[in-house]
Amino acid sequence: MVGRVYGVLLCSIILAACSDLDKPVVSEFTYEIPRPWGKDSINRTYKYKNIIADQLSLTRLEDGVDSFELRLWSAITIAQPEHLNILKKTKTGWQCMTYRIWSHVTSLKNIELAQYIVDSVQIFAKIPLYDWGLFLDSLKNEDLLTLPSEDDIKGFENSVMDGTVHYIEYATPSKYKFYIYSNPHAYPEIPECMHMNNILGIWARNVGGVFYRPAKISKSTNQ
Repeated sequence: MVGRVYGVLLCSIILAACSDLDKPVVSEFTYEIPRPWGKDSINRTYKYKNIIADQLSLTRLEDGVDSFELRLWSAITIAQPEHLNILKKTKTGWQCMTYRIWSHVTSLKNIELAQYIVDSVQIFAKIPLYDWGLFLDSLKNEDLLTLPSEDDIKGFENSVMDGTVHYIEYATPSKYKFYIYSNPHAYPEIPECMHMNNILGIWARNVGGVFYRPAKISKSTNQ
């Protein structure tokens, strides 16, 4: 009787071990945001994004997602509305939504104490002109998932006071990344800016909902 119980227990241990081997190995979660003033600083645009996302009742991408979700924020610094494009993979396939957001700031005298208030939102479902897979592959070919933030580009200085600003965030089960580009069309000599501008162009032509300007490439840049 003891031998039979021991045999059953041994089989249970072996089966449990085999089932553990079948489980996917979850890698350590990575978290990337630009820190322009050192490792302990938080980018102001990142804080603003979180404030608006909370008011829109969006889920936190920083906690990871089951598959993949991408958010592309696009704004003109002196005009409204701001655009938010959300592309995510669900159990039934791909889904893309564009938010047109009107908001105001409670105080312009002290930006650190100012509050950002969402006044109204329009939401539209979007479908790209081409297949979802081809669309996403085109974006990945422009280094969508690996581009550094403008703060991390060596020698980059944003010399345009106004214009367009774009920030991208995406999440997978094991990673969250956030990065920013201001007026990427104005810096054709910087490869990372041109990749970002190409991403905006692909998005504008296939989905819309972003502020895109073709790069003005000078003759000296082409030589």
